[in-house]
Amino acid sequence: SSAENLAGVTFHRIRPPDVPVQAANLLHENAHKRYMALSRISHFLENDGTERVPSPWRMDLRPVRGVLYGLHAFTIVSKFYYTAICSRLPWAESLEPKLEKEVARLRQGREIVYRYGKLTPFGERFFQSLNENIELLCAVIS
Repeated sequence: SSAENLAGVTFHRIRPPDVPVQAANLLHENAHKRYMALSRISHFLENDGTERVPSPWRMDLRPVRGVLYGLHAFTIVSKFYYTAICSRLPWAESLEPKLEKEVARLRQGREIVYRYGKLTPFGERFFQSLNENIELLCAVIS
């Protein structure tokens, strides 16, 4: 997990035999750090993003900013899954169902942010970049 008040610090539970899970966790947490650093430069949302909405990654309702946060992290993780599969890495076969599931969640998260998020110009550019990556992933899954 990432600690918002500890810039650059990430906590991980080590599972050496599970290379893809460990790599995905590192990418996920580093994505959170990147998002937090970017949010210090400029706001992503015009509203405070605290309205509670459904999240594809959690059972509880989340703020819009939390869904955008997840959308960013899981886009990066999904790109990793796709790259590992295309590279035919020995452990990558197990990632195909995970990639399909994650791309479905990315589609849902994208729609939630689009519907409920009031993006700033900076947020629009950020969201557009995510959307381009999600579209590429959707194209290879369908």
